[in-house]
Amino acid sequence: MKKKNLAYLLYLTLIGAPAVAVQAEDIDPAVPVEETATLSTGEHKVVQNIASDFEEFAGEDSEKLVEQLRNGEDLSYEVEVEQVVVDENGNPVLVEAVDENGEIIMVPVTDETGEPVLVEALDENGEPIMTPVTDENGEPVMVQVLDDNGEPLLDENGEPVMEQQTEVQMVQATEPLLVEQYETVMETIIVENSNGQMGFGEVSLTLGLAESLLGPGASYADITDVLYGDAGILAMRAEGMGWGEIYQSFDMKVGDVMKDVKSNRVADLDTLNRGQAKRLEKLELASLDKAGKPEKVERVEKAARPDKPERIEKAARPERPERLERLAKPERPEKPTKPERPGRG
Repeated sequence: MKKKNLAYLLYLTLIGAPAVAVQAEDIDPAVPVEETATLSTGEHKVVQNIASDFEEFAGEDSEKLVEQLRNGEDLSYEVEVEQVVVDENGNPVLVEAVDENGEIIMVPVTDETGEPVLVEALDENGEPIMTPVTDENGEPVMVQVLDDNGEPLLDENGEPVMEQQTEVQMVQATEPLLVEQYETVMETIIVENSNGQMGFGEVSLTLGLAESLLGPGASYADITDVLYGDAGILAMRAEGMGWGEIYQSFDMKVGDVMKDVKSNRVADLDTLNRGQAKRLEKLELASLDKAGKPEKVERVEKAARPDKPERIEKAARPERPERLERLAKPERPEKPTKPERPGRG
């Protein structure tokens, strides 16, 4: 069985593009691997052959990348990062900030209340700069000139010599701007390989698609990101997507990409742009998914409806008094008989 597996591995690297360019659903690139991560001599030869197909893409990292994907190892690479220098107490080390010309950047000084701290202005020789004094109306304030002995100096008429009073010019004090000191260090980035061990066919499919998305000369960090970052190729594979489905999601076909790999031909600009556009769409969707929907506000329970007050019973209607019987109407007295009228005679 082991010999058959090795023959199949060598076959993958030696067959031409037309034989490889088949539908992804018809390929079974997974090859049984040993439980240990140690590659046999034959497997190492296959690694070298696959790596040679992707030298323009991954450069000197191509063989290491193939081995890591084959063995299911975590991917790691080093990057330069800047970090703050701290002293033995863990406090940031501060240094003077300089501009693009190397000159120290000075900033104004204020006291604890925010008011400017004033100091004497000095000229280039370090002497105080004097300014004329004026009154509230803008008129010069005049004072007597004194001689070297401190006596008033008089003119030829014996009048005191007057001159405008001066005072030291005051300016806001400045001090060097202090900033945190940074140093550049190398940091190792480790990306967990959640996809596990892979067959050599899967390795070729993975790197072929990655090259079509990034183009030649990609950095190891870029390759790692396109494999395992948001919308990463192997991240989609780990979710159970088939190779044909993954390729189609980037608007590409397995056969076209693998044909370019075997012929050492770089994907054309249109293919690169099309794949990168699809990847940007996936990254935007992944970013929205990460943001997530806002948490649903708990519904405020409806206040209990106050009990309906008991209906006040209607007061009993007083009984209607019995109707008094109508008194009998007295009989009308009979009309007296009218006496007969005597006749005329």
